[in-house]
Formats: sequence, structure tokens, C-alpha cells
Amino acid sequence: MGVSYPRMIMDIVIPQAMRAVLPAISNEAVGMLKSTSLVSVIGVSELMRAGRTVMGDSFLQFEPLLIVSVIYYILTKIFTFFSDKVEASLSKGVRK
Repeated sequence: MGVSYPRMIMDIVIPQAMRAVLPAISNEAVGMLKSTSLVSVIGVSELMRAGRTVMGDSFLQFEPLLIVSVIYYILTKIFTFFSDKVEASLSKGVRK
């Protein structure tokens, strides 16, 4: 009515869409982190491969896998913490 189409998209539609899709996107990202090694995308050696290398070199079976699982757990917790903060900041002032 008094708002141009681009302004309406930027001020109304996109913020509402972000609030609606952010939880699903966060869940998908956490799922990908759990099922695949996103660390390899960053350039770090894949954790499971490094764990298997340590297992082969040291003949320890449980300890390298435990360390790898703790690292994945910490990465997941960090990502979830930040995604919760973003979700909370986007939902301020929204009635439920």
C-alpha cells in the first residue's frame, strides 16, 4: 500500500522466512556434521581417517575412537549453541 515491493521483501518477507526456516537448516547442518566429516571441507584431515591412522600405528582400538567422538560432540555443541543464539535473536519481538 505505501511500501515498495523491494522494501516489503527486505523488511517483512525475508525476516519471517528466516525465522521459519532457520531451525530446519540448523538441524540439517547438525545432521550433516554428525553423519559426515565437515572438518575435511575446512582443510583439516578427516577425523575418522586420522583416528584410524592412530589405531593402526599404536594398536589402540578404543582410545582414538573415543577422542574422535568427543571432538565431534564438541563441534556439534558449538554449532548448536550458535544456531540457538541466532534463532533467539531472530525471534525477539515475535508473539507466539
